[in-house]
Amino acid sequence: MNYDDLYEISKDFNSLRVWLQEREVLGDFGGVCTVCFKGCVNLRLDKSFSKDGLSWRCSNKACGKKTSISQGSWFSKSHLSLQQIIQVDLLLGI
Repeated sequence: MNYDDLYEISKDFNSLRVWLQEREVLGDFGGVCTVCFKGCVNLRLDKSFSKDGLSWRCSNKACGKKTSISQGSWFSKSHLSLQQIIQVDLLLGI
């Protein structure tokens, strides 16, 4: 993979998210909710909760547990979106 390949991937958020999950940089919290054990955790649009506009959320309305898509990764401490972080890194040559 070279600079141009990663830049192309980073232009589309979903491609970048999948690419990072495949490399286990981002976690996959999908499946049965670990809080209520009743609902399924799925990716949901949520611009109010996450700088990336997505969150992992339990389908059980009584639970409603939400987790950032960057939870547990080094991206979680940043105030930038995943795309912004990758593109800044590319710009700086990191």
